[in-house]
This record gives sequence, structure tokens and C-alpha cells, in this order.
Amino acid sequence: MRISRLVLVVEDEPALRTIYEQILGSAGYEVLQAADGEEALAILADTAPEIVVLDMLLPKVDGGRVLEYMRSAPHLNHTGIVIATAHDRFRYAEHVSAHDRFLLKPIRPQELLNAASQAVLGWE
Repeated sequence: MRISRLVLVVEDEPALRTIYEQILGSAGYEVLQAADGEEALAILADTAPEIVVLDMLLPKVDGGRVLEYMRSAPHLNHTGIVIATAHDRFRYAEHVSAHDRFLLKPIRPQELLNAASQAVLGWE
């Protein structure tokens, strides 16, 4: 079951995790954080957030493997995905779909909020 208003931020840069949490928290989201892909997979194994904000270059397990897991996990079928990366080449990565929102860093607060809203609407 998808948990409404819950966002998982997967970002290895602590300052960016904090900034994203502040932005999304001010919009009424409850925010969980993961510092690497391994931590994200552990959280996603038994939690279905409404949105995942995902960096692609992560320690331990990369963003592509997190996306692969999300695509294969039925409980995450309607979780919106916002890919937040500094590398445009990931826009066309294997597991990136048309439903995903794609943001290039640096990301402005309103861009993140708009992408989060669009990610949710993409599945409704």
C-alpha cells in the first residue's frame, strides 16, 4: 500500500538531503532519507512512499539498481519517481520511464516541488 505524503530522498550528499527534506517538509510531506542505494533498498523493501527522489550516482548500490528494484516490486507500482542528478546521460538510462520526472542539479526549490506533484499525478 502506498503511503500518502511520504517521500524517500535517496542522496549521498548530506547537505542536499537536508535541503530536499526542508523543501518537501514545508510542502507537507513526511520525509525519509537514505544516504546510499543499499539503505534505500532496505527502506523500500517494506515501505511504499508516495514519491522517491533518487540520485543516480550512489555508493554501495547505484540509482539504476534502485530503479530496477522499484520496477520489479509490485508494492511500488504507483510510487512516483523524481530523478535528481547532475548528469544528463541518465535521462535515457535503461530503467528511466516516461512516468519519471527528471531534474538536473542544481535544483531550485520550486522545481523539486513541481516535479514531486507531477510524479504523483503521473500515476493517478
